[in-house]
Amino acid sequence: MEDSIVITQADQALLRRAIAIAAHAVTIGDAPYGSLLADESGSILIEEHNTVRRDNDITAHPELKLARWAARELAPEAAAQTTMYTSCQPCPMCTGGIVRSGLGRVVYALSADQLIELNPSSAWPTVTQDGPALFDEARVPIDEYYRPGHDNLLSPSRPCYGRGTRVLCGFSGLLYRLTGWTWLSLRLRWIPARSRLAGVRGF
Repeated sequence: MEDSIVITQADQALLRRAIAIAAHAVTIGDAPYGSLLADESGSILIEEHNTVRRDNDITAHPELKLARWAARELAPEAAAQTTMYTSCQPCPMCTGGIVRSGLGRVVYALSADQLIELNPSSAWPTVTQDGPALFDEARVPIDEYYRPGHDNLLSPSRPCYGRGTRVLCGFSGLLYRLTGWTWLSLRLRWIPARSRLAGVRGF
């Protein structure tokens, strides 16, 4: 199976770094999972390890941290050229974040099945989900938000960029709603982009 997977020597070197991050996490009392994000040249952009227990945060997986960082700090084109290297295959929660952040590729060492063999408690329990229901009522906010011309702050028609500029775009939208000052709304939309919060990476 592994022979059919295209993992280069450069991939292996970065994957070993992710494993080393996981090993270091153990020495400081954290869970043994490490990840890093590299650009298309192989340069490491950011590294993270699991801090679920340290932070008392069930979402503090390294893969999700990296996905959130990429969505916040990278332009979509740059994110699409990155590769995440991680000591274990991303869980369903992290996989969702990776998809929405627009990362280009993931390379992992242990598969989810291999991890469960080593540590059976790593298996995810199932949670009952009942639905769908109340379609006509539930669709109302969806239809309102996505209708043409709606002034939603993170829609493709009203792009907001970066961390600080979200405040400005939000202020612009608030003024637009309260006063109809469309000229201010338009003037605030030229703000340069570092990270676009729209489309697949937004809501």
